[in-house]
Amino acid sequence: CWTSRPRAKTSRRRAPGGGREAVDKAALALSTAEEELQELAESLDRSQIHAPLSGVVLAGSRGVGLSEGRRVGKGEVLATIGNFSRMAARAKVDEVDVVRIAVGQPASVTGNAFGGLRLRGVVTHVASQPDPQARGASRFDVVVTLDPLDGEQKKRIRAGMSSRLQIVVYSKEAALMGPLEAVKDRGRSYWVSVVDPSTREVSERQVAIGPTTQDSVEIAAGLQAGDEIVVRER
Repeated sequence: CWTSRPRAKTSRRRAPGGGREAVDKAALALSTAEEELQELAESLDRSQIHAPLSGVVLAGSRGVGLSEGRRVGKGEVLATIGNFSRMAARAKVDEVDVVRIAVGQPASVTGNAFGGLRLRGVVTHVASQPDPQARGASRFDVVVTLDPLDGEQKKRIRAGMSSRLQIVVYSKEAALMGPLEAVKDRGRSYWVSVVDPSTREVSERQVAIGPTTQDSVEIAAGLQAGDEIVVRER
């Protein structure tokens, strides 16, 4: 006769928490991969450099021009860009004249390189200290910012061109000017010799003066336009 014995049942059980740990590891790996992908995408975007403004490339990094395939380092200055829509002229003014110059005064700029073109501008900077490299008399930097250039002016003006500046330090409509040699300085007063139109006799008259130029002086009071005065011989 046959007899049967019951077989023992076996089963496999996973350690408690094992599945959860695997899921957490996978989630962490996914998050890390996404961060790396984001960093790579940002690096790819930074591989294309866009100029922050429109203009003309004046110089490359360390004087080396830009060329395709040239390696550049992190933080390296690639180029200097000049915006020619607004330009400035710089001059060195001696200590005698700089005290008469102030920010806001109108100015004009001319130069041999751009023919009869006269550019308008305004004084935007007057140095408070002289140029330490200047020889002889002290000279101070003065900057005149030009009005926006039109299309034709942009074609004729280049950075680094030499120029001449004329700055209006004093302006008065219908000012009466006389020769500087005609005015006698007597300490606290100024006098001129006036010719009488009828008798041709010469008499002295006290006058009040204003600002002076290289060869003339403003007569603020004491004379009228048309008065004949005597100029001293040098």
